[in-house]
Amino acid sequence: MLQAPSWLPYRARSAWDDRRINWAVRNISTTKATPACLPESAAAEVFLLVCKRDVRIAAVTLKSLLRFNDLRLAVTLTEDGSLDADDRSWLDTQIPGARWLPRRSDQPPILQALNSLPHLAKLYASSYHPICKLLHPALLARNDRVIILDPDTAFFRRPDHIQRWVNGDLPGAFYLRDLQDEASQVPLEVREAFAKVAATVTPSNRQWRLADYFFNSGLLMYRVSQLDLQVAEAYLEWRESAPTLLRQGKAGIWFGDWTPEQTCYLALFAVMNPPSVAFDQDYHLGGGEGFTFNHFLRHYLVKPETLKSLGQLIKTF
Repeated sequence: MLQAPSWLPYRARSAWDDRRINWAVRNISTTKATPACLPESAAAEVFLLVCKRDVRIAAVTLKSLLRFNDLRLAVTLTEDGSLDADDRSWLDTQIPGARWLPRRSDQPPILQALNSLPHLAKLYASSYHPICKLLHPALLARNDRVIILDPDTAFFRRPDHIQRWVNGDLPGAFYLRDLQDEASQVPLEVREAFAKVAATVTPSNRQWRLADYFFNSGLLMYRVSQLDLQVAEAYLEWRESAPTLLRQGKAGIWFGDWTPEQTCYLALFAVMNPPSVAFDQDYHLGGGEGFTFNHFLRHYLVKPETLKSLGQLIKTF
């Protein structure tokens, strides 16, 4: 199927591209089931937020990682409220043993924690679904080691880096980054804002280390015991009173209304001890071939070459 022309209205173009994606990965339904590891024997737990349009590619994402079954990964899926029983049943046949969480959980760890985290609680109660990527692993994980994935991602080769981490050979947390030229691409007002964030949220016994402004949460791995949600709460409180201009234009990448979860994670990773580390260039943000891992983002996901690559990847499952 051809890529939708740019002159089409956004909604029509997006719907057309959704059909192209699902057509490209249609053979995922014929691949063998790839079970999640039982939580009591898992080395780490994978968390993934799923919406209706991403059901098929979420299965591709998970199978591309779980096919390396010696990694011993449990799986938790959060549905954003748009899935129906057939969607969940289909994913259950593809990834047996995956745990489902609702968009808003009423489990005691969530309720108890959010009692003292009002800004995170407000975001969790809102229509901002990505906050589940932060709160569900932090509060409902069944393993101290967690891996966060977006559904527009895929592993094309064995992720040896992840293997070493789940084995305990690497101590820190790891994050994905966009390899842009930060000297020219990060506005001064963003640098100044993060200086204020650092002064506001850094605990007295920690040091702020922000190595990469273009932090990306499409692939994260960390230990829950390293995470201090009070840092995220302090960031959201700061953001509430920050200049509204920071939520617009280039600064909106960090402080806009669609990125609170990612910037919360950035702040959390900036104060971690031991210091967090970026994945190397083999874990890639964008399109192209030859990488162990790609986080495509929508722009590259709908490219014909990406859809062809995903179709070829499915043949290896």
